Amino acid sequence: MASSNALFLFPETKSSVLPDPSRFFSPDLLSNPLPTNSFFQNFTLKNGDQAEYFHPYLIKSVDSSLCISYPSLFHNSDFFYEVFTADIIISGSNGPGPRSRKTHIISSFSDLVVTLDFPSSNLRFFLVRGSPFITSLSPVTPSLSQRAMGGCTNSSVTVLDHFRYKSIDGDLVGVVGDSWVLKPDSVSVTWHSMKGVKKDSYKEIISALGKDVNGLNSSAEVTSSSYFYGKLIARAARFALIAEEVCYLDVIPKIVTYLKNMIEPWLDGSFKPNGFLYDPKWGGLITKQGSKDSQADFGFGIYNDHHYHIGYFLYAIAVLAKFDPLWGERYRAQAYSLLADFMTFGRKDDNNSNSSYPRLRNFDLFKLHSWAGGLTEFWDGRNQESTSEAVNAYYSAALLGLAYGDKHLVETASTIMTLEIHAAKMWWQVKKGEALYPKDFTAENRVVGVLWSTKRDSSLWFGPKEWKESGELDFAGVAEKWRWRRLERIPLCSGKSLRQRWCN
Repeated sequence: MASSNALFLFPETKSSVLPDPSRFFSPDLLSNPLPTNSFFQNFTLKNGDQAEYFHPYLIKSVDSSLCISYPSLFHNSDFFYEVFTADIIISGSNGPGPRSRKTHIISSFSDLVVTLDFPSSNLRFFLVRGSPFITSLSPVTPSLSQRAMGGCTNSSVTVLDHFRYKSIDGDLVGVVGDSWVLKPDSVSVTWHSMKGVKKDSYKEIISALGKDVNGLNSSAEVTSSSYFYGKLIARAARFALIAEEVCYLDVIPKIVTYLKNMIEPWLDGSFKPNGFLYDPKWGGLITKQGSKDSQADFGFGIYNDHHYHIGYFLYAIAVLAKFDPLWGERYRAQAYSLLADFMTFGRKDDNNSNSSYPRLRNFDLFKLHSWAGGLTEFWDGRNQESTSEAVNAYYSAALLGLAYGDKHLVETASTIMTLEIHAAKMWWQVKKGEALYPKDFTAENRVVGVLWSTKRDSSLWFGPKEWKESGELDFAGVAEKWRWRRLERIPLCSGKSLRQRWCN
């Protein structure tokens, strides 16, 4: 991301609903933006004693002890999850004193490693994702006196290369190396549909488009929800691109005016019911309503679903900047500040100018997809339901790069979008007959509803499992690259479900 564009900050605020990061992060880390969707997030919330998954182990921190589980898997046709059993417990020999701190402190972290310190027992643990080893460090001052001897010999070594370990992601094979090279099939970002529109469909599209554009009214009463407001303006922006693609240019000026009237109040702070604010405690955007109510804006104020919400705003801003470059330059700093909330790559100690926000808030560079849950403790760890909205977020970021001529942003956002698409196909789309997931779950499901760190669920946040195969929350051109074509041939809705808006 272009570092010169994130100098703007929305007005600071103090949230009354966010947890206090000083309970678990060391004082040295508190001056930096902190992660809100990390692989160790449970260690930072409430009592810090819910398990997190490190591949291949589930790990808990309880009463100055580290509990390690090589989990078994419970499964049925509706869901499957990892079962925690404390196979190994590591604690100090003397145990914590009656007045000593019994919780851990996070002294450092990165994309793959978190370091937990237990002050009461003088233990330090280095927890590394994907490693079969857990390293514990306890400073001692030994005194040794002995004779030394040495020698060498030649011998053969038997290598056993067929071992695998159980995982919620299927059976995995350990690999040792000092680099990890990814070569995903790249997805080119374009403004319009990737396969094009048949000319014999233009007339029907133009007729429908005219009716939709006539219904745009920026003076009408609208939602104050950051999520639904974002979808509203992204919908209008989509009209403009469709109009351009089918050569119905007459409606574009009206759409541009509508977008200006709708977007500017959120960027300049004049939208009274709600707005974006900056939280210095964790380092990120929250909303006016979300700063006082953790449930407002679907939890945006506690860092839930940030890439979904902001992605819709960025899509609309990118389209408007495309059609009105002067407007785009006027609000460039605000646009890049929104972007930086979930698309910052550097850290403060890297002398990165986007240090007001943490590194890649939602995207997981180990799992290669995003998480959405924010600062909420979950028994099953992090989660994400709406892969289509995650893809849309990075697609919108790439479009913003196109609008501003920012080649670096286009390349990085496109790469993350490509990885998100690959993950959606790999983990959310369940192929018939494959051995990745348990047979009883695979037999009854073609799509995962909510994917968790330690669970795969057929149910949804806001609906029964029967609806999960019929919802797609955005219809931008990039959807052609990830939607599973076989689903188009499967009856998705029946009975009462036909009355639901998501069913087609």
